[in-house]
Amino acid sequence: MNKRLKLLSIFITASLCCYAQTKEFDPSLDPNVTIMSRQPQEEWNSRYMWYPGQLAAFYQQQCARISKERCVNVGYPGKFFAKNNHAWFRKEVRLKKESSLCWEGPSDIILYINGVKQSVSGKQVILPVGRSSLLFEVTTDDSLPCIILKGAGLENPDEWQVSMDKEHWTIPESAVMYNKPGVLPDAPQDMTARIKPSQILPMRNAEMQGKDGISIGKNGYVLIDFFHLEIGTLTFQAKGKGTITVRVGETPEEALERDDKKLEQYPLAPVTLSEEGGTITLPERALRYVSLECDKGAEITSLRFDASLWPVEHQMQFETDDDYVNNLFKMSSATLHTSMHRFYLDGVKRDFLPWSMDALVSTLAGDYLFGDQQVSKNGISIALMPLDPQKSDIGIPDYPLHALFGLKQNYLRFGDLATSLQYKDRIIQLLDFYASIVDENGFVHGNYGDRQFGYTPGWSTYNGPARKGVAAYAQIMLYYNYVTGAYFADLWNCLLYTSPSPRDA
Repeated sequence: MNKRLKLLSIFITASLCCYAQTKEFDPSLDPNVTIMSRQPQEEWNSRYMWYPGQLAAFYQQQCARISKERCVNVGYPGKFFAKNNHAWFRKEVRLKKESSLCWEGPSDIILYINGVKQSVSGKQVILPVGRSSLLFEVTTDDSLPCIILKGAGLENPDEWQVSMDKEHWTIPESAVMYNKPGVLPDAPQDMTARIKPSQILPMRNAEMQGKDGISIGKNGYVLIDFFHLEIGTLTFQAKGKGTITVRVGETPEEALERDDKKLEQYPLAPVTLSEEGGTITLPERALRYVSLECDKGAEITSLRFDASLWPVEHQMQFETDDDYVNNLFKMSSATLHTSMHRFYLDGVKRDFLPWSMDALVSTLAGDYLFGDQQVSKNGISIALMPLDPQKSDIGIPDYPLHALFGLKQNYLRFGDLATSLQYKDRIIQLLDFYASIVDENGFVHGNYGDRQFGYTPGWSTYNGPARKGVAAYAQIMLYYNYVTGAYFADLWNCLLYTSPSPRDA
């Protein structure tokens, strides 16, 4: 009964915090949270460039690795644009005087001028007067093949072409945030928010020591609330005897759960304590609540949660005279920010994976809240099937049908037509592919490929939610995909006739 009363007090306190006043649910806006300063990095008046979709491909592999290490029983049917460790970048230049050109990127970068391999010391060269054909070859072991340039008026990625096979060339992908030569685009980009406990509740055989210290007796335990649900690392000072067991969750019940089979994250191994004491930093987990249980006794101090946040600018705000409604907005936008890590993820706790439909739906709000175009583009990339798609590439049959909607949203929000041009071949192949799998009535079905996954509504196994007929919404989506394809074709044609050269188009 005592435990239940204490848990009830948590919920009452949380409710009062949520609705009696306006709260900042986003750690980046919370004045009680410390945003840790990052090491300053040199910036260039240029930006990294890479083959379109490759950053998302490398990011997706990173998310899949993190999910495998941390999350329980998560399947992943999607087949995405495969990562590639080789890229070429080319440009024709005409210089009136000798000019210096510097570059940065992965270690293995070769420059060819007029087809001749250059022997350079360092990542710098003097370009000759006149016309030259420049070709950079970038090879990596397990990182994004990319490059950033400085000097000679050659920094603009929009003026270069990129290829993964030296045969098919397109406009490179880039983003303003990737302007630091010492930080590759696929390197960690998160900032750290240091969060102190908002509430510490002794549950059994435990008591507070000062403002943030805890004394835990034999078989005692405490429950800690950090208020913000994020992914990060838990750190504290501890001394004592025996072991301390740490459980985490997004609710008090989950943090107090002793049946590991019910958890969505792998449980943390017990930590052996020493009487001399020391700093304990636990592996990365998604959490709001933490329980600490000790079998023999411990003294705990300096509790903190270092949460990883995707760097964003809050570009929109909403406010009424109703604190309840204001808190709903703040909670919703904070939840969306929490799920931003390279993509708009399904969530930080259950799987930490980008699901293309979920990601593209999130852009409808995220584009206006945060204006992070690159995160949205990463979601578009994983929604598009690879070149020359096969039935086995579908995964969830209706998910790729969201890709063109994402591209149109990207164009309408940011005025960016280049992204659709970068993916032009894949757009055409996607539409041709769906045209090839319709039945005699022109309907697309949900049971194609090596997975009988079905459509999203009801997660139906066969054609429709009732396992009869066809899903009407999928036909509507397919129709609007053709309409959107025609919409872009008209824009491309207009660009072709208005651009100064076919190459620009």
